[in-house]
Amino acid sequence: FQGSGSANVAAIAAACGGSSLLYMYGFAFVGSGPGSGGPNIALQVWGQGGINHLPAIFESCAFENGPASGTGESAGSNVWVQDAQAGNSCPVKFRGCSFFAGPYTTDWVYVDAGVVAGDLVTYEGCSFHGSPITHQFNDASGNNLLRFRNCDGINPTGAQTAPTVPASGTALANPFPFDCTVAITGTCTVTVGGIEVASISGGPSPVFVEAGQTIMLTYTTAPTWAWTGH
Repeated sequence: FQGSGSANVAAIAAACGGSSLLYMYGFAFVGSGPGSGGPNIALQVWGQGGINHLPAIFESCAFENGPASGTGESAGSNVWVQDAQAGNSCPVKFRGCSFFAGPYTTDWVYVDAGVVAGDLVTYEGCSFHGSPITHQFNDASGNNLLRFRNCDGINPTGAQTAPTVPASGTALANPFPFDCTVAITGTCTVTVGGIEVASISGGPSPVFVEAGQTIMLTYTTAPTWAWTGH
């Protein structure tokens, strides 16, 4: 799918709605128009016809922004997930895809403020090339919708700034948008995603916490922990 004209938009408004599923494999979305203004996105995804519908899935695809300048943040993103009508949006999954920034790429992804909670944007095994000029990723919805698993250049492998251990019996959401391993030292039981996964005495003992999951420690004396990107 190749952009043309002043818009430089490579592609599609993937309007998903009802019970429809969009699945695309092995396509390239390349913005290549000569224009200097207007939208500059590789892919625009929006939902129509209600929420709780099936997702748009892109596997082994490539996305590259066009050369347009002067766009706003949403229209200059590599991928724009948009709420076309109030309350209608679409979960999106990218698996094994490659993303390329043009000279005026604002964000790898911009999630519109109107996109509803529950419509996750998930990247699995993806790679990112170049650098956006405004934000790496912007979830303007405020609903914590972005998830990253095993992505080159996104999933860190070193120590992360650890949040404070919460009070006993208080669930804490993984504070990072990527999977983590938590090394816990002390005496406690550990629940991840509502399921008890470990009873620790001593340590440090590793506990895996996926992006978007919660972790809860139950203890008498607060243990210590260290978070490591995975």
